[in-house]
Amino acid sequence: LEELLSLYSAQKNKKILLLEIKSLPSLEVPPLSIPELIKKVHDCLKLYGIEGDKCIIISFDYRVIEESYKQNAKHPIGLILHRNLMPLACIVDRLNLSLLVMEKGWIVKEQVLEMLEKKIDIYIWTVNTEEDWKYLESMGVQGMITDKPQTLTKYKVKK
Repeated sequence: LEELLSLYSAQKNKKILLLEIKSLPSLEVPPLSIPELIKKVHDCLKLYGIEGDKCIIISFDYRVIEESYKQNAKHPIGLILHRNLMPLACIVDRLNLSLLVMEKGWIVKEQVLEMLEKKIDIYIWTVNTEEDWKYLESMGVQGMITDKPQTLTKYKVKK
C-alpha cells in the first residue's frame, strides 16, 4: 500500500484513487480487526498527504466502509455490489456512499438515474468491449473498470 501511495502522491495530475479494502469474514481470528485495519489505512493515507476526495475507499464489505466513514468522513466511501437484487435506495440510504461499483450484468438504467438523483456515482466492472463502453456511457455511468485500460483510453480519446 505504501508503494502505491508513494507513486500516487508523486503524480502531478492526480486522478481519483479507488482503494479497495479486502476482508475475509470467514477468518476465525483475522490478523487485524476492521477498526485496526481502517486506522492503519487512514494513517497511511495521511502520511502520503492523500486527504479528502482524491481517494475513495471501497469494499464489498459494508462493515469496512462504515468503519472508514466513522473514522474519517473526509474520505468518500463506496460499496462494491455483486449480483444485487435489492433496490439500491435501501442500501445507499443506510450508508453515506459517494460511489457504487456494480457488476456489468446487473445494472439497469433506472438504477443509474436513481443514483444520479442522489448524487452517487456509479462505476461498472468488468467492462472490456467498445460496445459495452458505448452502452454504459449512454446510461450515464461515470466510470468503467476494465482489463483493457489502453484500449479504453484509445476509445475515449477518439470520441
